[in-house]
Amino acid sequence: MSTDDLIAGLAGDLKAVGPRVPARELMLLAAIGGTELLACLAAGLVRPDFRAALSQPVLWWKMLGLALIAAVAATTAIDLLAPERLARRGIRGLGTAVILVLATGMYLYLATPIAGSLVDRLDWRHGLVCVTKMAVLALPAIATLVWLGRRGAPTDRPATALAAGIAGGGWGAFVFAFACPSNDPLYIMVWYLLGGGGVAVATWLVMPRLLRW
Repeated sequence: MSTDDLIAGLAGDLKAVGPRVPARELMLLAAIGGTELLACLAAGLVRPDFRAALSQPVLWWKMLGLALIAAVAATTAIDLLAPERLARRGIRGLGTAVILVLATGMYLYLATPIAGSLVDRLDWRHGLVCVTKMAVLALPAIATLVWLGRRGAPTDRPATALAAGIAGGGWGAFVFAFACPSNDPLYIMVWYLLGGGGVAVATWLVMPRLLRW
């Protein structure tokens, strides 16, 4: 077989692929996340005292912090789907966002006196339930980012997977925060970090295998 025939045979089944539009991909991810959130709210998965809790700084820190992490991570993950993109800047910005949110939570923890022992405040039984629910709520965002990743051409697959995992974990935690009744910054920092971090690690381990191209 000649070289020309070999090339023709390999390229014969190829189909034209349109250019990526990152803004459109972000809109798709936002639409899927928004649909999930609306479905949860319509199902009544909201803490009964949500309106009253809006007057508490802890709730605003929890909601805005998780939204910030999810948004920065999602933007970073989609940006890394282009082969020429480098992970350094995006991962650095993502790390800064996480540190900022945790530092604010530590300030609220020190400024919010809550009675009870450490074991009672962490309440590991409810904490494990929270982690499980966050992981389940993260799945739509993770699945969407995997699908987008297979259509892209990331050259740094581990960094892309890590950003996608943090985005999914952050979003799952954000949706769950509407139902979570806890106002304890310590409880939130420990279990939300474990929930989102667990999703991020699992995605970092699995997703690179799905992004081969």
